[in-house]
Order: sequence, then structure tokens, then C-alpha cells
Amino acid sequence: MAEDAKQQLKQQLQQAGEHIKGMEADRSIQAAEVQIKMMEAETKRMQLAPQESAPAVAPDHSFDQWKAQFEADVKMQLEDKQQEGAERLELIKQREPAIIAQEMAEQLQQQLAPVMEQVQALAQGNEVIRAHQVAPRKKIRDASGKLVAVEINGAQVPIGE
Repeated sequence: MAEDAKQQLKQQLQQAGEHIKGMEADRSIQAAEVQIKMMEAETKRMQLAPQESAPAVAPDHSFDQWKAQFEADVKMQLEDKQQEGAERLELIKQREPAIIAQEMAEQLQQQLAPVMEQVQALAQGNEVIRAHQVAPRKKIRDASGKLVAVEINGAQVPIGE
């Protein structure tokens, strides 16, 4: 059940990261398209304007150069945004192992609880045995001086023949 939840959370995080990347890419492309349209409109305006003041010169290729440079810049920005989105997704993924480790620790603690109870019971039994072993002993003899029992912690243990 926890595995399903983790898997589902992981899928949601991946989908969110991909969605963010897509949105950022769309935004960058739209901005680039607006700038291209503005430049094209400026070019048309310049072409329609009277060319009386401008002397006859060789055609200017600066717009083509600018357009190529602009497209290269937009491509670089898009790649930067994609890299940024990937880094954000990686940060989200790095937080996930901490959650998984915490869940695993909780599961381990639940599984070890019965074992720990048994170990504690054994330790208590060991203490009882140790107390019996180190308890003072008192020898009990009959009237003729023969050893008949040993008293340990108030309990008499008869000695068999």
C-alpha cells in the first residue's frame, strides 16, 4: 500500500515536472514569435516608408543576421529553461529518498517490536538466573553432621543420596 502511494507520488512529480518544462518552453517560444513579428512589422514599415532620404546602398543583411542570432538566443534560452526544470525535478526527487528512508525505518521498527520484546524477556530471565547463581548459600546438616540440604534465597534444596 505504501509502495503504491510512493509510486503514485513519483509519477505525479514526474508529470508536474514535464508540465512545467512544457509551459516554460511554450512561453519562450511565444515570446520569440512576438519579437519576430515585431521585427517583421518594422521591416515592412521601413520598406513602405519613402526612401527619399536614404541614399541608394547595397542591401542590408543585418536583419537576417539579427534573426539568426535571435533564433540561436531563443534556442539557448529554451535549453536553459529545460535544464532548470530538470534541476528542479532532481531536487524534488532528492527529497523523496528521505521520505522513503523514514517509511522504511517505521516499517523496520514495527517488524522488530516483537523481537525486541522477546530479547527483553530473555534478558529478564537471564537476570533471574544470574541472581540465583550469585545468591549466598547456607548448608543445612542433620544431627550427625551430614549435609542434607542447601538454602538458597530462603528456599531449601534437598541433596539426594
